[in-house]
Amino acid sequence: MQVHEFWPQFAGDCILVDEMTAVNTTRWEFAEGTRGAATGFSGTVGFSLIPKGKIKASWQEYWEGAATVMQSLAQFAFYSGVGHHTTIGMGQCRPLPNSQSATRKETRSHHPRT
Repeated sequence: MQVHEFWPQFAGDCILVDEMTAVNTTRWEFAEGTRGAATGFSGTVGFSLIPKGKIKASWQEYWEGAATVMQSLAQFAFYSGVGHHTTIGMGQCRPLPNSQSATRKETRSHHPRT
């Protein structure tokens, strides 16, 4: 099975949002002459894996590689952006260094959208 086949389900079951610092939403009106608006946020959001002993047995075999996948996605997000309207500058993010010990696998991304 390829990672892309099950990642959304694995992430929903095994990854926690464990930090939300200075998160503020902003409604962004598009430039005059274009249609619509969008709501985004800025702040720091941290993610971590649930400890291996607390996840479903069906996910145990994938847990070891999940931290590497999370770090890879966080690094790629710097270049690709995340979410919606990335082509017009929304969804910008950058990974921040871990503030916890090296044994805790965690990804932090900053999403300035204003």
